[in-house]
Amino acid sequence: MMPIPPSRAMARYYGASLMLSVLALSVWAGWLLYYEPPRAVDGGGPDPIGLLLFFATWPLGLLLLHSALLAWRLQRRHPATVLTGRHGLAIHAVLLGVFIACLLR
Repeated sequence: MMPIPPSRAMARYYGASLMLSVLALSVWAGWLLYYEPPRAVDGGGPDPIGLLLFFATWPLGLLLLHSALLAWRLQRRHPATVLTGRHGLAIHAVLLGVFIACLLR
């Protein structure tokens, strides 16, 4: 098996990171927007799904930041396809806008 050149390996890594970021953001945002927390009742304890959504904010934000930094790194090479960073910074600006809009909801 022939080794993959470093530029192609980085492009594949970015493509996987972009897809993972989009998937994670869509699941998190969908869950956040359609979730109705239960009404407060004495002895009910903390809401486990609400806590999961709260604690998932930081890993998701760091995943989006990581993917955006990869897009910035690949932008100088002007690759031919979207999955290898062609419009990566614009895509990540939209993804970060969705992330911030969901946080401010």
